[in-house]
Amino acid sequence: MKKKIISMALSAVCVLGVSAFAEDAPKVVVDGCEVVFEDQKPVIEEDRILVPLRGALEAAGADVNWFETTKKIQVQSHDNWRLAELIVDSDIMKVSKFREDNILMADTTEVQLEVPAKVVNDRTLVPLRAVNEAFLYETNWDDEIKTATITTDRELPSADDMGIYLTADKEDVNAGDTVNVYINVKNFEQEENKVINGVTAGLIYDKSKLQLVGTTLCNGDTDVSGIGAQNDKFSDDSLKAASVTVNYGECPSSDGKIYKVTFEALADDGGEVKLSKRYHSRLGYDTSLVVSVGTDGEDVDPMEMYVDETPVVLK
Repeated sequence: MKKKIISMALSAVCVLGVSAFAEDAPKVVVDGCEVVFEDQKPVIEEDRILVPLRGALEAAGADVNWFETTKKIQVQSHDNWRLAELIVDSDIMKVSKFREDNILMADTTEVQLEVPAKVVNDRTLVPLRAVNEAFLYETNWDDEIKTATITTDRELPSADDMGIYLTADKEDVNAGDTVNVYINVKNFEQEENKVINGVTAGLIYDKSKLQLVGTTLCNGDTDVSGIGAQNDKFSDDSLKAASVTVNYGECPSSDGKIYKVTFEALADDGGEVKLSKRYHSRLGYDTSLVVSVGTDGEDVDPMEMYVDETPVVLK
């Protein structure tokens, strides 16, 4: 658990150095989660979208490797059954499917690429559709909003599974009011010594209407002591905060409030606040939990829990 605490603390520090993302670049959404690219953004070339090596493919659960000497890229599907190999500036992609009767052997085919992998601003970009189709993922492009939507074959959580959602201690606000927005857990499977002792929270809101005051872990209406950090400048429209504790006896072990975010209203209309499921190319998912049994903790992200994006409306 000590390593988990360090990881959470580092994540909290990292959010302090994240800049806003560009809105004019093509967007990529993987299994319902928008991917935010830290520096180099996706580009469109010959009607094909090229994406940075890290980010979209890792959001799809793929394992990505780069070999500098040969300029080779290896991408392995989330289920480990398929492997795509590309070389920068080559229009050939090799796709291998491992045999179910002998996983040490694979059937390999070559795919002709309309646009090869390339280097842009010292970042390696790969053709998104070609790689995803090699893994049998569904890829759709909406030209009107310049968005590529990727649907993998992963089994995603539903509203009947463990999940999180937002509530607020008031709906009607006036300028100067303080309002608490809570992250709540539902359908939490109870077992001995199982608790939620860490939260990384991304919230999307109108910064002209609300100002962040503070964040804390909580167990119902009781605050839980711990360490953490917060950044209300994480992006133009969101904040990110992270907190963790080793005070297991204080932590929530059943459904209810687990994290409190306090705002001050800057206007009589506070607008909407909703949970973020975005995936950042360096930091991973905006929102996740640390669930521990005893001192053994593990991360739970939007691929493993249902994130209800229904906003809290502050009138």
